[in-house]
Amino acid sequence: AVVSTQSGHYGRGKMGAALAAGNTVVIKPANVTPLTALKWAELTAKAGFPPGTVSVLPGSGSKCGQAILDHPDIRKVGFTGSTDIGVTVMKSCAVSNLKKCSLELGGKSPLIIFGDCDMASAVRNGCGAVFFNKKEKSTDCDSALIPLLRSE
Repeated sequence: AVVSTQSGHYGRGKMGAALAAGNTVVIKPANVTPLTALKWAELTAKAGFPPGTVSVLPGSGSKCGQAILDHPDIRKVGFTGSTDIGVTVMKSCAVSNLKKCSLELGGKSPLIIFGDCDMASAVRNGCGAVFFNKKEKSTDCDSALIPLLRSE
């Protein structure tokens, strides 16, 4: 099962690897952004994947997500999201059937600007890095580290 707040994870990595290995996939998207996951399921059906190969379970994490974590037939969960929820996911995976669990937590990706760069260009490109994907990727910048420049 793929439980993710990041829509890009459906096609690459987590879902792709599971399908390539011959598994079915259950996607639990963030409850406020289910459309990308629903589109992925539609596209996999159009591509000829058998019905039920990719299933989407939209809804609240406390209900739908917990049902995935507790289900005895699910053997692996990939979760992307907050550290607090990641702790809950890991505990639930251990208690239910000791299912494998991969966690991608926090999403902190600093932009590091060095003092010897073209500062105007770095700032312009840094702003683009922050806003380009609308914070829908875990690699989008959350902070910037910029050296304090001192003039003599």
